[in-house]
Amino acid sequence: MDHCTRKLLGLTDEHLFFEEEWLETIEEEGFHTNLIHAKLSYIPSHCRKCGIKNEGQIIKNGSHKTKVQLLPYRATKTELRLLRTRFYCKECQSTFNAQTNLVDENCYLSLVMTKFSVVSFSTNTKCRRAVKVRIA
Repeated sequence: MDHCTRKLLGLTDEHLFFEEEWLETIEEEGFHTNLIHAKLSYIPSHCRKCGIKNEGQIIKNGSHKTKVQLLPYRATKTELRLLRTRFYCKECQSTFNAQTNLVDENCYLSLVMTKFSVVSFSTNTKCRRAVKVRIA
């Protein structure tokens, strides 16, 4: 994926790596979904659990697949299928996943999607009524 496409989609984290065939379109529940496949990997500067500085105590320990919902592109649901590197700290014997500035920890909505949803929901009365009807 080139720099301009990354910028357009908001995928500017320098630790994201994309394969040659990074885009896939599938049909899910009668709707098309764009899937963007990426890998998130880096060398952590410290342990996220105990805080110790990484001087060889933190090693890669497999990977973890996550789904991150992005803003729709051309009125089509868009999802980032992210393969995060998992790390193991020899000091505190704990594991943690690679993190990105695109999404909060333990959340599946991208930060841009969260902000967009809040703004749309607060300004669009039709949207509020639709949600109220769905909940009731």
